[in-house]
Amino acid sequence: ILYTSLWSLVGAGLVFALFIRSDIDLTVAPVRNPTHVTLADGDIRNIYEVRLRNMQHDTTRFNFSVKGDPSLFVTLEGTPYTSVEVPADEMALQRVYVTAPRGSEPAAADRTEIRIWVEDTGSGTREYKDTVFNGRGN
Repeated sequence: ILYTSLWSLVGAGLVFALFIRSDIDLTVAPVRNPTHVTLADGDIRNIYEVRLRNMQHDTTRFNFSVKGDPSLFVTLEGTPYTSVEVPADEMALQRVYVTAPRGSEPAAADRTEIRIWVEDTGSGTREYKDTVFNGRGN
């Protein structure tokens, strides 16, 4: 009876964990070589590799944004939009460019704490990862 009740509790815990998990798995890795790029117009750009796993059973569109300083903006490699579609139950590797305009505080600072957000445009589910934006450090 003790083993049965113990295994029942473990099973119930696993089922509960399955239902409360997020439908988005997100990993953000800054590209460190080089830490930042100065564009022709003087803007500073950092590159991040984002691994985005869609744990839903439908193809889903995910929108990217950045928080930390209002002057920062996001662009994605391979698309003019700030969103990508990820097929059902698959992972996508997306290069994300975060740019600070010339003369802005993040462009001049050595390091600025930022948060990269990913939002499921259908359900509104959001996930984030904290990282660092590297500026010129003058």
